[in-house]
Amino acid sequence: PDFVQGDTVTIRATVLDAGGQPVLNATVTLDILHIDGLESATVTSGPSDANGIAEASWNTSAPRKGRGGTATGSYTVTTSNVEATGYTWDNNEKRTTFNLSP
Repeated sequence: PDFVQGDTVTIRATVLDAGGQPVLNATVTLDILHIDGLESATVTSGPSDANGIAEASWNTSAPRKGRGGTATGSYTVTTSNVEATGYTWDNNEKRTTFNLSP
């Protein structure tokens, strides 16, 4: 997907147990990294719903007087942690990418 400087990037993660069933109230921590290392952020989702879907948001900045805003280009999002009562994360990192344009 593509976004523009100033957009809020919303990332959805689906949390499933070992049997493939949705996990309720799980939180997902995501690391966001620009391909050239110009920007990085870590965001944590709100609790997952009954379908195991958790959402996290990252607010990018539009250019303003004398400031260029959030770096444009390609970003990678990687799962760095998943927490849910009664569960242990299997450390299975999932990745996705997006582009940020001017």
